[in-house]
Amino acid sequence: MEKILVIHPNGMGDFIMFTPALNLLKKNFPNAKIDILITNKNIKSFIEEQNIFNNVFVSDLGLKNLIKIAFKLRGKYDLSFFTVGGKIWKTKIFSFLLNSKYMIGESNSLKNKFPFNKVILKDDYRHFVDRNIDLIQLITGKEEIKRQPYLKLNKKSLDKVEQFLESENLKNFKIFGIHPGCQKAYASRRWPEEYFAEVINEINSINGIKCIVFLGPEDKNVGNYLKDNTKSIFIENWEISDVIALISKCSYFFNTDSGLGHIFTCFNKKIFSVFGPNQVKEKQELRTGPYSDERVILKIENMPKEYYLEMTERGIFRCLVDLKPEIVIKEILKEIKE
Repeated sequence: MEKILVIHPNGMGDFIMFTPALNLLKKNFPNAKIDILITNKNIKSFIEEQNIFNNVFVSDLGLKNLIKIAFKLRGKYDLSFFTVGGKIWKTKIFSFLLNSKYMIGESNSLKNKFPFNKVILKDDYRHFVDRNIDLIQLITGKEEIKRQPYLKLNKKSLDKVEQFLESENLKNFKIFGIHPGCQKAYASRRWPEEYFAEVINEINSINGIKCIVFLGPEDKNVGNYLKDNTKSIFIENWEISDVIALISKCSYFFNTDSGLGHIFTCFNKKIFSVFGPNQVKEKQELRTGPYSDERVILKIENMPKEYYLEMTERGIFRCLVDLKPEIVIKEILKEIKE
């Protein structure tokens, strides 16, 4: 394989869940030129920062532009594939148009492979990390590999973070990182901001621990609420390499299902993640939960499937609203004390 194209139609968190499989790919084809096509322009700088790919192509999800980029790259690659989790029919159509020499992918049936040469069976109850590895092992064969996600840390960013911790008098504290947001499209799966405020105020009262709250471009409203109702350090408008460096310094992390939480899993420390429902009803964490032995999943368990689809008047899933902050605080304090 001399030229390989990775097609990644999802966000930063999903890319991090692909990194163990990417490491396997690079190990088996060390001399190959690997390009990537992404459909989320917001993660372009993050992808480039990792310094893995020869070329980073960007296209939106509009049909016209997807067809245009497919024909631009048509027939130029020895191998092409989508990272897992996309809609099967879309991946098959795009791959057909791309017409690489060899194509692998997910399928709803092992018998219906077209246009792929080899397929894995899509399984929504199997984690993205493992499914991505299964996909790459179609061409590398089975072998034991390190499955923990990983990221490269920027030395300049690490130096900047050390200076920041010094200036904020945080060097002697354990840092409890918090990301209270999520993508706007998934606002119904965001734990209520007033619940986050209660957790932050409780954690900040513990000797030796300080909260740092990370805010993204789509977290403005929740950020304003937390600034008015908590005394914390807020991180916003930082370069992604600096954010990653600061996250690496956290001793704990607390989030809903988000890309920043997946960043934290690269450092294999205690992470607390609130989860609600997904496309397979109640078991989102089986697909995209933190891939770490140190994870603690916080959710309402053992309810009928219908319960996980109920919405409240404020447009948030009831299973998240019913997960009260006192329950979460109890679990967090138990783990911290241990």
